Amino acid sequence: MHRLYSSADDETSPWWKAVRWWRFFVASVLLFTLASWPVFGDSPSVATILRGGNPTWFDEELSRLRDIADQLRVEEAIQQLDAWIIPPREDWTVLYLPVPLADETVAAPAARSFARAFNATRRQFADQLYEMAQQAARQGREHDAFRLLWRTLRENPDHALAARVLGSLPAALTSPSRVGMGRVTEPLFQWPARSYRTSTSAHFRVTSRAAADITGQVIEELELFHALWSQVFYPLWAPPGWLSEQLEGNNPQPLKRPPRAEVYLFADRTEYLHLLGGEEANIAVSVGYYHPELRKSFFYPGEGLSETLQHELTHQLLQQRCSVDDTLPGRESDIWLVEGVALYMESLRSRGTFWTVGGIDAPRVQVARYRGVRDGFWPSWPAYASAGLHDWKTNPQISLLYAHALGLTHALMDLAGDEKKRVLMATVADVYRGKGGSTGLVDLLGRQEEEAKERYQDLLIVTEDQMEQLAASAARPRDLVLCGSKFHPQGWAHIGRVAENCQWLDLSFTNGTDDDLQWIGQCRHLRRLSLEGTTVGPRTLRRVFELEGLEELDLTGCRVDDEALEGLTQLRHLHTLWLGETRVTAAVVPQLRLLPKLERCDLSGTLVPDSEIAALQSELSGRSSRR
Repeated sequence: MHRLYSSADDETSPWWKAVRWWRFFVASVLLFTLASWPVFGDSPSVATILRGGNPTWFDEELSRLRDIADQLRVEEAIQQLDAWIIPPREDWTVLYLPVPLADETVAAPAARSFARAFNATRRQFADQLYEMAQQAARQGREHDAFRLLWRTLRENPDHALAARVLGSLPAALTSPSRVGMGRVTEPLFQWPARSYRTSTSAHFRVTSRAAADITGQVIEELELFHALWSQVFYPLWAPPGWLSEQLEGNNPQPLKRPPRAEVYLFADRTEYLHLLGGEEANIAVSVGYYHPELRKSFFYPGEGLSETLQHELTHQLLQQRCSVDDTLPGRESDIWLVEGVALYMESLRSRGTFWTVGGIDAPRVQVARYRGVRDGFWPSWPAYASAGLHDWKTNPQISLLYAHALGLTHALMDLAGDEKKRVLMATVADVYRGKGGSTGLVDLLGRQEEEAKERYQDLLIVTEDQMEQLAASAARPRDLVLCGSKFHPQGWAHIGRVAENCQWLDLSFTNGTDDDLQWIGQCRHLRRLSLEGTTVGPRTLRRVFELEGLEELDLTGCRVDDEALEGLTQLRHLHTLWLGETRVTAAVVPQLRLLPKLERCDLSGTLVPDSEIAALQSELSGRSSRR
């Protein structure tokens, strides 16, 4: 039955125009009303606020603004509000920098109304944050107060009181550096006058042979890192009581500005290796290096520069701010802690309107979890804690030692609770000041070494709650190691979303089943996959064999027989295959020979005769040598 045409069906009709005008009028009134509401309601804990949580009134206000922005179809407003929410995660530390207020001069009336309302809400919250910072300082929690001040500036970058207290720290982010050509021969490398630049910012002096635009970008990154580093390591560089005095308005003496950190930026890798190649054995695989005796850092523009800056500047700033006399932390002992905190800072990431450090999905944490949980790596603690730099350089397991250092630091910084994190930070300060060592830190994990090892492994295993938070934060890591984890079906569904961009996915010794892993075929970027020790069978393998880019596959101990491997030859890029402790027979060997890039195949503990295994290994070794 056809209904009669009505002018109300025509969106160009006067009726529709009136409706749109009325909706705009009501929404605009609501925006202005919301902007004028006073702040009432709850005050969540400081820990919740520092992790990115909000008071109920602020969340409700953002929700109302979001609803109105939807009604008015103001896309830019919707994007700003969505970006402003900080996902709740307990496994990372949230850091803050000033974020500009919304533009109140835009031409569109709806967008202009939204900007005014959003800014008013942010300013109200900033005032509440500043009061919380004052209260935290009065309670002796100056580190919390310092971070609250930075979140105050995130909400309102024009907050005069917070800016006054923090002084030159936020100002350094926008202050221009002084740049000039070198007027004399550079003394360290004898660069001729006018063949290099000198750039001086608030906290750094950069001597550069790189292009002017690259040099400028690096200086901005240095100052940005300094602001974030100061939030993580506040207790290590700030005099006790200073911030409390500032917040009480007692006008204490301003902090004495430390000497600017010296940084050299080479033109390219060739120059870097030519001038520094004799300094460090592994310098050829790096894009930067900190020289503790010279107290200078050296870099060149290249892939991985940001993470290297974060690592090496952590060494440099900690030594500059904490060390006394000629102390060289880590030279004789405690190298694991010196390197551990530097490795940890490589996890620093921008999340748009906030920054984070740490997290169970941090790239280096995946290797630490693999070594600590899957391999059970745990060196003798007394020897490990007392080892110095030379001990590590001469140890053939140096890569494992580094992974363990990061794993321990991650466990104590992100997973073991705030009190143990404070103890770790105090120990870092003692090591840099030459006042003590790290031997006692093992007690934070257990009274006996075996107990400490078990607790360490338990902390590294990803839990269901952590995976839920990871999924809610829209994390899409490149690598994800989940060995030893146990999840309910909903947890496995979360993993399916989180892992969609993974190149390395380790599900070894998890409780994943064929039903749980129905999404595995959608992980089109996978290069390495481990299903070792799981109960998955042919259904999962059929999906795995569709991942044409797969290069390494571990099926050790799985329910695999010859029939389950039908379709294996689709993996044209596979170079490493683990089939140990499965039920495959000699009948599978012809399929293995058809894999054009296969160079390594483990068949130990299978039904394949030793003679067949030896013949296959000989053939694969020949392939590898020819390449």
